[in-house]
Amino acid sequence: MVLSAFLFISLTLASSGCSAVRSIVAYYRSTDHFVVYPQDPRVLYEPGAAAFAPEVASALPPAIEKVEGGQYLPFSDPVCVYLCASDESYYKLTGTKARAVVTSKLFLSRTLLE
Repeated sequence: MVLSAFLFISLTLASSGCSAVRSIVAYYRSTDHFVVYPQDPRVLYEPGAAAFAPEVASALPPAIEKVEGGQYLPFSDPVCVYLCASDESYYKLTGTKARAVVTSKLFLSRTLLE
């Protein structure tokens, strides 16, 4: 009975286009196609977004310092930024149309980069 109810609710949410379901699916999508920016391996970009990598790489150290200063703690893991080449790719990887999303990774949309 409980399993049937869980399956029914899950299927209903999935078929309704629920943003929570989209976000969960996006969380597990592979980012293996991103290219590491040679000058700063914390910046990764999709083919087509390489032009934004230098700007993001130069802004990353002061941004990290500012956030860590406000939290009074360093990040527990290295910070990596993923630059998406298109709005479609960004939506597929994040499940949202917000301009920046943090899951276990920080994604920046092309819209924000432009």
